Amino acid sequence: MASPLVTLSPGALNLISQILDHLTVQIQLSKTQQERAKSGYKGVTDWLVAEESSIRAYGPWLFPQGSLAQDTTVCPIERVDFDLDIVCRINFPKNRSPADVYNLIWDRMYESGVYSPIMEDMPRCIRLDYAKDSKFHLDIVPAIPDRERGGNFILIPDGSDDREKMTWKTSNPMDFKDWLEQKKVVESVKVARSRIDPFNMPLPAGQKAALTKVIQLLKRWRDVLWQDDPDLATPSIVLTYLAASLYQGEESLAISFDKMLDNLVEFAGSGTYILYSPVNDRETISEKWIRNRDCYDAFVEGIRRLRAQWDEILEIAADPQAALASLTEKLKDLFGEQITVAVKSASRAIADARSSGNLCVDKVTRGLQIATAASPIAAVKSRPHNFFGD
Repeated sequence: MASPLVTLSPGALNLISQILDHLTVQIQLSKTQQERAKSGYKGVTDWLVAEESSIRAYGPWLFPQGSLAQDTTVCPIERVDFDLDIVCRINFPKNRSPADVYNLIWDRMYESGVYSPIMEDMPRCIRLDYAKDSKFHLDIVPAIPDRERGGNFILIPDGSDDREKMTWKTSNPMDFKDWLEQKKVVESVKVARSRIDPFNMPLPAGQKAALTKVIQLLKRWRDVLWQDDPDLATPSIVLTYLAASLYQGEESLAISFDKMLDNLVEFAGSGTYILYSPVNDRETISEKWIRNRDCYDAFVEGIRRLRAQWDEILEIAADPQAALASLTEKLKDLFGEQITVAVKSASRAIADARSSGNLCVDKVTRGLQIATAASPIAAVKSRPHNFFGD
């Protein structure tokens, strides 16, 4: 069955894309949150490699991993924290245990009067909980090089609240990040290997690849759907992996999101719940699904429901007599209250472009585009058209 997207006029298709695009602006981390993460990163890395640090002799390599490193973070809903993961890879002797590595980094952090009161012992990391003042926590992941596999492969402590029972878990966040950048069809900027890799501030929403925005939209949908039952929420790394694996390179955000849902529905019907990292065939990234089949079942049901809700949204958009308020309410069910601002911003941007003569029909996609001096397009001028009734 063809997606209702094919019935949309160029104007309606553009409006949907513009709304989604403006929503990705609304769900970015705020400037304050970005600066908080950056200052947290600098403080921790400076402390770990300071001249008097007990780990300095082991040549620590520190770098961010996860959503912030991948530039796919979305701002948390209400009381939920946002977080930053820092890998601290040290050149420890091969015969030392995971507990030895964990304890070495824990002891160094505990020497600080700033960090010791906010430290928490976690199965795979040392957590610094800043939530009381900024709804932010920072996880330090101890690691050693995986000398058997070489390259950027690492081993991290895993498996138990009892440090002495920890085992080694394989991982490769650096190559995963590079893999994701290649999927975005954006030239990767390779950071030189140094003692501390820089913390790069997130790109402005307007400069992000369509895939990045699709991942952020899926994360926001996930956060809204399972806001009251986070134990069922699909992990970010699973959403990121699936989206990047299924992405087909579409530039229009509405088309990208629509085709992504088709592919996710097909995946949900496959019964596959064990997923491995695309850069590390020994690293399972769907552990939550394996531990808790209810979480996997919730994902399957959620994706099918999302496809149906999205079709309803497209059917409203295809009706020239439909009210914009109806579209807004349906989108709010998927993405939360911030969609209201996104709809208003998108409508205003389109109206301004039309009145200034910068709203054009793209000759390739036949969709409407807002032409600017910075991003000219091969297009013809659009004639006046009302997207929705009053």
